[in-house]
Amino acid sequence: MANNYRNGPNNDGPTVDNSTTCVSCNSRIDTTEWYPVVTELSGESVILYPFCDDECLDKWQAENPQSKRVENEEPS
Repeated sequence: MANNYRNGPNNDGPTVDNSTTCVSCNSRIDTTEWYPVVTELSGESVILYPFCDDECLDKWQAENPQSKRVENEEPS
């Protein structure tokens, strides 16, 4: 998964990057719009798996059946 931060133009600290990468197909995702995410709880850690669309989410879930996952739902 891509990091949502990168070094600033002068290598002087983080600059927000409003995109991330789909964990299924590696497409860029604009995080200013809704996108599917699966959350995995591991002890006190939270792992987010972002997807570009529901098709990539379904494919990834079929290939990675695991417990303790919670999906976000698109707002109505």
